Amino acid sequence: MNHNYAKQGGTGSRIRRLVTGLCLLSGALALSACGGGASNTQNPETGGSSSTTKASNIPPPYYGPAAADQDTLYFYKYLWNNLRTQNHCASCHDVGGQGKAYFADNSDVNAAYGVVTNSSKPLVDLSNPAASLMVTKFSSGSGHYCLDGSNAVCAQELINWITAWADAKTGGGSSTTITLTAPTIQAPTAPLNFPSSPTNYDAVYNLVRQHCSGCHVPNPTLNATPVSPEFATDSITDSYALASSIPLINLSDPAKSRFYTRLADDGHNCWTDCATAAAQMLAAIKQFTDPIQQAAASAPSATSIYLASDAVNLFNDGIVASGGGRYEADQIALYNFKVGSGNTILDVSGVAPTMNLTLSGTEGVDYIWMSNWGIQFNTKNAKAQALTSDSAKLQNLIATNNAGYSIEAWVAPANTTQTDSDIVTYTGGATAGNNFSLGQNADSYEAFNRDQNDTTGNTNPLDSSGLNASLQHVVLTNDPIKGTQVYVNGVPQLPDPANPSPDPSSIGENLQNWDPSFALVLGNNPERMRPWLGQIRMLAIHNAPLTPAEIKQNFEAGVGQKYLLLFSISRYLGSECNPSTGPSCFILMQASVFDNNSYLFSNPRFINLNDPNVSAEPPLFLKGMRIGINGSDSANDQIFSSMDVCINGPCSQGDSRTVPISYTKGITPDDGAALSSQGAVIAMQNGPKGNGGLAPDMIFLTFQQINGQFPNTPYVVTSRLIPAIPVVNPVPTDNVLIHTFEEINATLSALTGIARTTSNINDDSNSVVDCGVGASLPCSGVTDGAYTTAIQALPSTHDAGTFNPANQMAITQLAIAYCDDMVSNTTTANQMFPGIDFSSSPTLDFTNSSTQNLVIEPLLSKLMNVEYANSPPTELSNMPSESAVHTDLANLMTTLASLPPKGATTSACTPTCTASRTLDIIKATCAAAVASAPMVLH
Repeated sequence: MNHNYAKQGGTGSRIRRLVTGLCLLSGALALSACGGGASNTQNPETGGSSSTTKASNIPPPYYGPAAADQDTLYFYKYLWNNLRTQNHCASCHDVGGQGKAYFADNSDVNAAYGVVTNSSKPLVDLSNPAASLMVTKFSSGSGHYCLDGSNAVCAQELINWITAWADAKTGGGSSTTITLTAPTIQAPTAPLNFPSSPTNYDAVYNLVRQHCSGCHVPNPTLNATPVSPEFATDSITDSYALASSIPLINLSDPAKSRFYTRLADDGHNCWTDCATAAAQMLAAIKQFTDPIQQAAASAPSATSIYLASDAVNLFNDGIVASGGGRYEADQIALYNFKVGSGNTILDVSGVAPTMNLTLSGTEGVDYIWMSNWGIQFNTKNAKAQALTSDSAKLQNLIATNNAGYSIEAWVAPANTTQTDSDIVTYTGGATAGNNFSLGQNADSYEAFNRDQNDTTGNTNPLDSSGLNASLQHVVLTNDPIKGTQVYVNGVPQLPDPANPSPDPSSIGENLQNWDPSFALVLGNNPERMRPWLGQIRMLAIHNAPLTPAEIKQNFEAGVGQKYLLLFSISRYLGSECNPSTGPSCFILMQASVFDNNSYLFSNPRFINLNDPNVSAEPPLFLKGMRIGINGSDSANDQIFSSMDVCINGPCSQGDSRTVPISYTKGITPDDGAALSSQGAVIAMQNGPKGNGGLAPDMIFLTFQQINGQFPNTPYVVTSRLIPAIPVVNPVPTDNVLIHTFEEINATLSALTGIARTTSNINDDSNSVVDCGVGASLPCSGVTDGAYTTAIQALPSTHDAGTFNPANQMAITQLAIAYCDDMVSNTTTANQMFPGIDFSSSPTLDFTNSSTQNLVIEPLLSKLMNVEYANSPPTELSNMPSESAVHTDLANLMTTLASLPPKGATTSACTPTCTASRTLDIIKATCAAAVASAPMVLH
């Protein structure tokens, strides 16, 4: 991958044609009312792509008194610096503004702190940021003014800033810690489910059949085409199937049913006045839902049937487990991709100015929000880009202090064949270059940095090994003393023997050449000319190089939508687990959404959240644990049903059990006693958020025995059926391996001395994505580099059984390109063939064996490690016979020398060859040699 766009060099020189985007004329729209927010302007964005920008996101200069104490300083850094910008709250809530509370007072941070923490009406709740009055102004749907896309986005931003303040106050801001807190105690209850048949649905059906059949049927009378959903058909069974599957009825709250709100709130086709029609519909819905609610209320509770824990919901009660223990002291930007929809990716670092990203493309097509937190780029049309004004914080907080930086990401590349692909880049577009860039070059991560000697950030790429198409923790560090390094899953990757780091003299260079007008972009460059396909699950930018220990710490912290669930079993235990503060003994499990239809539960532990100084630990005997959902235990056996452990023994139940386990009490996930290292996948029912009229899934645990207590209903285990493993005769496999595409490219480069980054090899000017968006110039007529053209046809696996003629043809084409560059360059040609004088008109006869040896022997010395200094020549035992290969190449040269050149009728090599004829024969012999089996075989 080479980010140079003007490429020089011999007859192969070419200049990449660029398509420059149109720049919008600047304009301003002043809003007169405070409620309208700050003024908006339109400015040209980096790389020619235009976008509407907000008012300034950079905090104005502050000349007031210093923060009075440490907490005020945390308030200053994480919350106030974000509030006092014009595009957030300062236009109204600075002194003299139209807002009622001056919490954005830019003249005195201490006064602003006093407003926010006022004891009579505090605006923030550090113990529960989401409950802060500042947040509920947006999250309650009151319509408070938000200039960051939506009330939901503004609410989440405030939660992030307040959380960052709270974390800094409790932990100094150096790392994220996980503290276990007891959930709300709630017993498992019978779920509300739609009956399998339309029992008590008649009243609803009669209304929709009478008043909605003009449109919501296959053959409507009032509409030209059917209106979906078609719930007013002449079949009550079909109508009920739609009403219960969408669903159009809310079982737990009938007033939220779509059948009702469509009339009461939307006034949709009311058959009388809408209030009357809505009341009739609500009464009919209650005739259907009341019996269901009554049956659930009177059903036996799970605790009366089973030895059951209390119930919890994944999202409402789960404690986020991802990222616990991360090192974050120098973090200036953080993206965790938790928003889940829309086109805004939030910077949740809390470090002003906020550097949010805007997604380009169509959601669900070009990019997809991942349910377990992340963004997936699917096509070349996708990218996520920050405003240049917001991105300037990277230059201000990194380049100005010249202390180095780290780019840390969890990524999952879509494949190992994409090249010239930008994962994370701080760039000015195709012509301006980069301040830094982390990209993909086939099976390597590639890094670029702009320093005092590289004014474009396009040259001296660092190729590191270690990339594969799976979730990986990747860190690019730049240290002014130690230079640049890439870590994959905590392991340093440089230097790469095939493409080592630049000269060590580059170490210590400063970053003063960084351009503050550049923009941060993910998954592409601004013109969408270097697309990267794959997932980004987390991205953090630090204004200092992370140490190897800090990188390992963040790798081990993990990433993604993982929760810790606490299932209370205190009711079955003694006073040690039931202090005055509430139940304290729990089974702790890690849980996550496994896919769209199931949950994953793993690593159960027993833990007591009670103060360890208050009471002793109770002995506990657990046997046969299973996972239940929505008030019902699973009918099938589960992985934990064989559990049989004694904790903090001795235990006197007399059952077979494991060696007694003792443990340490505490409030972190590592405390307590480990019960199992296994996991179980359980099917969803309504999902963690619920489904229309159905409540969210409530999860609980059941046990065969707890300390001599048994369930009222006999515990019956349906054993897993383990099928017999059939005897299979092993299939013989080849013990011969072949090189894959990237290894072939690197080997040919090493054999010929031609760099992989030369334009004849790696140029992709003719790539369709390189034409830009809205390009007016044609993209045909420019030849791609040989590797760019051949990569898809080169071998992709080491399995020799997959090798085919198309693979060999692609290898030959690539070998010809390398040999062409090598022989056409005087320096590399003389290095490979010192016995041939390329400086004068040759008088060589290639039918002569002594002349042939000047070409063949240097090739075989490199290709097959033949030592011609010995007599006979020394050969490697795992290579073909030197004499056989030598004979084949000599015959080829004789044949080529005997053929007339193009357009001639007589041979040009009898007895001598012209200069061009000499080069052609040497190139052909070189290609035949280096494209042969000794190079291809691993």
